[in-house]
Amino acid sequence: MLKKIEGKIINMFKIKLIKKTFLYDVINRLLDKVKPNGISKYEIKKLLKKEKPVILEIGAHDGADTIAFLQIIKKVKLYCIEPNPEAISKFKERILELRKRKRKIDCSLFEIAISDKNGNVEFYLTSKNEYSAQATLKKPKEVSNQSQNIWENGKTIIVKTKKLDDWVKEQQIKEIDFIWADVEGAEKELIKGGLKTLNEKTRYFYTEFENKGNFKDRLDLNGILELLPNFKLLKIYENNALLKNIKLKNSP
Repeated sequence: MLKKIEGKIINMFKIKLIKKTFLYDVINRLLDKVKPNGISKYEIKKLLKKEKPVILEIGAHDGADTIAFLQIIKKVKLYCIEPNPEAISKFKERILELRKRKRKIDCSLFEIAISDKNGNVEFYLTSKNEYSAQATLKKPKEVSNQSQNIWENGKTIIVKTKKLDDWVKEQQIKEIDFIWADVEGAEKELIKGGLKTLNEKTRYFYTEFENKGNFKDRLDLNGILELLPNFKLLKIYENNALLKNIKLKNSP
């Protein structure tokens, strides 16, 4: 997704994020327009056909995709969820800078992870900054080639988790137009803890998947579809899938 491309740009120039936020915002919009990594925000805007959609970004990382959402879908109500403290710090800097330059934006950050249980769990950080977007709730598999194991020597921290259903109830969210999920292997936990929300309140669900991956017990695309019989697969974007809730009443 955009954050992975942007990470390379940041490391190339070695400039503090807060000082170059405007440049990164422009790059995000340009990349999303001409070379999106997955579904573009412009495509999502066209798909939803709604002036003020409600979008839930699960795995917001440092805010690269968040900024694109806020700039392209100008009246979006955006809920962002991210448990990684390092990413959260960058996210807050970017949103603060955007608020200084832009109109009022409707964006809320929740410093938790979405899972199938409420509590506290281990969260695995990567040892290489350029791969920080791949921090995960799932224990990574052992990799024979240690040069490819981005979690080798990475820290493990404890983060707070919430079931999606419980979190949505707490926030009193009545409907969700689009869920953007980038949870690095924890798709099963997200879905199992959010079946009511997904089936009864969510129009579109966009999620990563891997048929062969780095995480233990990760669902492949067929596994995701088996858990979500109310959803129809609309399109595959490399290792991301766009699903539509075909059972939801009044869903265009």
